[in-house]
Amino acid sequence: MTRPAQLESWRRFAGEVAARRASAPISPALRRDPAAAADFRSEAARFEGDVLARRAPADREWIRETAAQIRLATGTRSITLVPAFAREAGVARGLATALHGCDLRRHHLVLFVNAAAPSCSRADYEAGAGRIRAAVRRLAAAWPGLRLTLLERFLPRPILVTRLRGIVTDAVILAAAAARLEDPLLVYNDADQLWAPPGYLDRLVRLFARRRRLDLVTGPVLYGFEPGQDYGRASAPPAPELLLGARFIHAVERAAARGDGVKRHLRTSGANTAFRLASLIAAGGYDDALEDVQIGTSLAAMRCPRSNDVGSPPEHQAFDLRTAVATDPRRQVEAILAGCTASEAWDFRDYRDALGAEMRAREQMDAYARSPELLQAREVRAMRRDPAAREKVRARVLFNFLRPLTALNHRWLRSVSRSFGIGLRDPVIDGEGKLAGVSVDWGHSSVLRVLEETYRVTPRAG
Repeated sequence: MTRPAQLESWRRFAGEVAARRASAPISPALRRDPAAAADFRSEAARFEGDVLARRAPADREWIRETAAQIRLATGTRSITLVPAFAREAGVARGLATALHGCDLRRHHLVLFVNAAAPSCSRADYEAGAGRIRAAVRRLAAAWPGLRLTLLERFLPRPILVTRLRGIVTDAVILAAAAARLEDPLLVYNDADQLWAPPGYLDRLVRLFARRRRLDLVTGPVLYGFEPGQDYGRASAPPAPELLLGARFIHAVERAAARGDGVKRHLRTSGANTAFRLASLIAAGGYDDALEDVQIGTSLAAMRCPRSNDVGSPPEHQAFDLRTAVATDPRRQVEAILAGCTASEAWDFRDYRDALGAEMRAREQMDAYARSPELLQAREVRAMRRDPAAREKVRARVLFNFLRPLTALNHRWLRSVSRSFGIGLRDPVIDGEGKLAGVSVDWGHSSVLRVLEETYRVTPRAG
């Protein structure tokens, strides 16, 4: 089984940082002083000659053409970039989730609708783009003052979404420079976003305003459900194993962000990452090879001049629990149905050229509900009064914790197990980072209480 990307030894992260630092056109100002704050206007002045020039000529033309379509108002603080396949449903709803409770004058949305032959015909593309266009018009009518650029492109051949995101990112940089913005942020969200906390974009702007040297903020991504009053409790997802998978992912993210047992480092996500455009240019620009999930690697490279000091410095990169978002769980449910866990979705299958919009989410959930092996909500609700249901709950909790686990060391294991909510006794770690022996203290496993509260377990009679 491939180890999940979030759990690989930080040595891979360190290797990527070292390679990036050796090859990227990092800002001379940051090479002289790796702790300095990046200045957007200074970095924008070197962008075309030092960074954009490394793009292929055809891409540079595309980038300039796209930049001319993005008109940013003076005073814009954040630009949110959302790539969307033309047949994606609910795109406008996803955009609206980021706007609730925000001052629209400070934010600009860039929606890039695209499709490629041969997986999508020109006629299907036009029909899908037309539906999204109409939805965007309704969104603009419902949100007076909304600032949104709609980009559309039919591609003659498939292009990886990471390259598309990079091209539009470079176009946003040119547009921000043309508008003479002072210190703009770029926010990455996905088209299948279901929820964001009220004031999501305003909070990101405030975080960066308070910390001038902050390069990047990333937060949790939930799958098909929203957090409740505290981060560990949630609205009930239709599949309990989505909740277990999300808890495992976030336990790992928290351990890495705190530096528990490893050098502190952050892995970024195309679904929920915000960064200063000045910092991205200073780091050498967007790297298609590293993908959007490795923005943190690029930004760490310019802050870590010595190979023995690689990590994500807390003064420059932050993990913020209050900027969680929720996205469609279709990829995670596909992994669960294949015998994996939700936390393994991105290793179970290479999704870079697999379109989420083509997945049949309703059919997936129906298959989950019919599966006797998978944990069902009714079994969670029955676990206090039914011994068989209780044993199944425990078995599936243990499966969702142990299967993707790499126990790098005891400190790491303690951190991940506590955040997940499982009580471990006398763990033994073998040379491959797997638990060679362990017992579970279910009386001190808070994940069971979270399941009870989430699914409102029926108390035992009498």
